[in-house]
Amino acid sequence: MLVAMGLVGLVVVGFASLITALPAPEGDLLLVLVPPWTGAEQVVLAAGGQVTGPVSAPLSVFATGTTPERLLAAGAFWVADGRLAARLCGME
Repeated sequence: MLVAMGLVGLVVVGFASLITALPAPEGDLLLVLVPPWTGAEQVVLAAGGQVTGPVSAPLSVFATGTTPERLLAAGAFWVADGRLAARLCGME
């Protein structure tokens, strides 16, 4: 059990390292991740943006009309390029 948990931890740390090494998001579509105690839609609105896209999750949304810096200042945990995320999720 401990070995399995250790392996899962290594995978999570590796994935997190890969994600944080990605270049800063650019473009008009951003993927916004928020902590569980905040609402993603409220963070986007507080940053002056709009929630967009057909798919949202409890801790993330696609947003336009704002910058990553404003989203982070409004309480976002992480901001990524939404176009890349949309492609990875099979969206166009």
